[in-house]
Amino acid sequence: MAVLVATSAALMVSFRTEGQTTKIQPDIEQKRRELRKRFPTARYDEPEEQDIARRARRQLAGKRYQNAGGLVDSTLPMWEDEERVLQTDEYLSVPAIPVKESELILIGKVLEAAAHLSNNKKTVYSEFTVQIDEILRDTTGNIKKEGSVTVDREGGFVEYKNGLRRLHRIAALSMPQVGGKYILFLRNREKGPNYEIINGYELKDGGVINLTASTETRSYFGMDQTVLLSKVRKALSEASQSRSEKQN
Repeated sequence: MAVLVATSAALMVSFRTEGQTTKIQPDIEQKRRELRKRFPTARYDEPEEQDIARRARRQLAGKRYQNAGGLVDSTLPMWEDEERVLQTDEYLSVPAIPVKESELILIGKVLEAAAHLSNNKKTVYSEFTVQIDEILRDTTGNIKKEGSVTVDREGGFVEYKNGLRRLHRIAALSMPQVGGKYILFLRNREKGPNYEIINGYELKDGGVINLTASTETRSYFGMDQTVLLSKVRKALSEASQSRSEKQN
């Protein structure tokens, strides 16, 4: 089930004391601002790429989201704080460590971020260039350890011709940040130029931050990164052993 929720203004809590009304901005508003910073911006009237090869690549990348959430339209925002949030159960079942679902699992640093519209301008998606530090799994054999890979997922700001932006996002999905180090679980079912983020964790000394708020991953929030990586390597080893037993 999917539900579209439109929000406009910051959440505020009010209470009255000694004849005066005091407004308190709760922690949820601070977290909301931090979340919004993670989303790059696409222009609704972005001009078409003139370079033929780059234009072809962009069309292939945008095809993945051609029939996705469809949260974007040409209606101009009325204020900067607008959001369109899709509440859906689809991502609640994403595994905490989706080894079986992943074609590529890597550890790397995010170098660049950008957002683009799908080919029909109905969906916005965010795109990240990740410098590879370590490849944990690659079923294609095409990824070079010393190179980089482009990953994406649905969501992002859209800037309109009146200069205002509207954030379109899926409630359970967050985005990587430029400069951050991540372990990413990726797939590329459409065989396009980008890999899609299934799940991922920002590797921080104070505890990891999950990029997908599924039922399983919520318990991983704040986990020590060495513990998380140990769990991932164990899951990979068990999956490899299981495949070997089936082949024999």
